[in-house]
Amino acid sequence: MKKSRKTLLLLSLITALGCFGQSKAVFTPKTGKLIFKREINITDQKLVDSTFLNGSNKVLDAETKWFNKIMGIYKTDSTHSFSSQDSITRKAMDNFFNPNIMNSEVFLQGFEFKDSIIEVVVEKDNIKPIYRSTIKRKKGLKLLEKIDENDHRAKFSTYQDKYKYSPENNLVIEEYRDQTKIINGYNCFKIIVQQTQSFGRSKNVIVHYKYTMYGTKELQDKYHPIINFKSLLTKYYPLEIIITNDLVKGYEKVFSLKEVDLK
Repeated sequence: MKKSRKTLLLLSLITALGCFGQSKAVFTPKTGKLIFKREINITDQKLVDSTFLNGSNKVLDAETKWFNKIMGIYKTDSTHSFSSQDSITRKAMDNFFNPNIMNSEVFLQGFEFKDSIIEVVVEKDNIKPIYRSTIKRKKGLKLLEKIDENDHRAKFSTYQDKYKYSPENNLVIEEYRDQTKIINGYNCFKIIVQQTQSFGRSKNVIVHYKYTMYGTKELQDKYHPIINFKSLLTKYYPLEIIITNDLVKGYEKVFSLKEVDLK
């Protein structure tokens, strides 16, 4: 009798521990919002300033050589055209790698799920976007539609193409399941993703990116507002992302949840 009671007690304990360790059922959102806010964390201003200057010169030098080579092939006068290309390159550096500019911007990016479609939400300093971006979930298509017919910034009225994921060459994923946190009720663990990619049209400037994330296996979808690696999204869904790179050092791009209402 005593042995029977001990056995029942042991089974009850095992069952309780098993239930405690179980995660929630995997959930794929049908409707609702998932909005991230981008913040810039500058950890070393002097390092930012020096590496941004060196990085800009490196990119401009590579783009100049590439541009002169193209102009030489087609035997075209490049004086006026290069001035325009130089301006485009500098603007790209500011948009992607200048934390001094990004730090002053209010930037939100996310999804609004509407059953078979996802509307992409992008807000930058309350500037009105040119296009409305929509993902057709089942067909894997991305549609751009001109919002204001009188907006002369737009190059086309509508454009539809297959949804494109980020290339995954040189992608390294490391899991740290012992480092956990709960984000908006979802059990998450630490994931570090690293990748090297070329920047600019010359393809001669190589940048190493590091993504430090907390992702959950309790939420699943093929599409994500910030992270676009297909193989990663089949395993977990990132809810907190910190991005650094070795071209401009001394700062972090931090994406954290601002609004979550998924059904």
